[in-house]
Amino acid sequence: MANTSATEKKQFTGKIKSLVNSSFLYKLFFEFIGAFTLIFLINLGLSLGELNGQIWFLKFFHVIYDINFLTAIWIASFTLIAFIVFERTCIASNAVTLVIQYKNKEIIKRDFYSSFGVQFLGGIIASIFVYFIMMGFAIWFIHDYSNYSDFTNELHIMGGSSEYLRGFFTHGNDNSYQAFNFYKPIDFTSKSSGIRFGFSSMRGIINAFIIGSSFIFMNLIGKKYNSNFLKIAVRYIMLIVLISLSVILSANTTNWVRLISPIIVSGAFTHNAEGGYRILMTLVFMIFQSLGLIFILLSHHLIKEGEENGV
Repeated sequence: MANTSATEKKQFTGKIKSLVNSSFLYKLFFEFIGAFTLIFLINLGLSLGELNGQIWFLKFFHVIYDINFLTAIWIASFTLIAFIVFERTCIASNAVTLVIQYKNKEIIKRDFYSSFGVQFLGGIIASIFVYFIMMGFAIWFIHDYSNYSDFTNELHIMGGSSEYLRGFFTHGNDNSYQAFNFYKPIDFTSKSSGIRFGFSSMRGIINAFIIGSSFIFMNLIGKKYNSNFLKIAVRYIMLIVLISLSVILSANTTNWVRLISPIIVSGAFTHNAEGGYRILMTLVFMIFQSLGLIFILLSHHLIKEGEENGV
């Protein structure tokens, strides 16, 4: 029975892979679905945790949101699933795997740029869904939000990027966790524009390093281990460790769509200057983060050049 189920799954993913590789429109359709699903699932959990409600359902997500390691596990789990889906169906779902596809010449420029566009569209629509679900839970269960205006008057991170240095172990806002942190967290939104720009640039560079490191480690893991289970397990541990580092900087993703789409949606409903600042600082972050994607694109050339030079 188990073998039959596994065979059916392989046939199903094989059909999707065939459709994606044979049709430009199917490629765009599945990239949209993949990006929407990935961003919706990750951001919904973090958004509900951001609410910090008193009912058990919201408390559960708040613990995940508030503790860095659990946030990293939440993000890494869905990221790993997306990567497994990518290997079996060629649906990239995010920027890193899409760049890897283009680097390996599995897709042409038209598919590459168009897929970026539909991933962004999927992220925006996913963020709109998350925003209204988050609003519903806020108005129904949290006394601070009694109506639509109370919710829209406040900017919401929604699992995207914020200019906040978390504590080493926790978010740092909850006094019950303060003893676990080695330093006092910093909210950079209250600082000058120069400091905000510097912080956004720094975490973009660190995120670029994480993207490059992840790519190198994935290649090493692929060469070192023959067992698929070991490959997946080591990749999962690697993702948790690297994402934990970025979570401390409130930069918990290597996916640019998941960075920008929540703040665009939240800013569009809030209509204040801070929303514009958040979008600008996220763009600064993305520019420096893209150095990691450029590294992936140039990695074959750099490695080949190093070998020719005896490095």
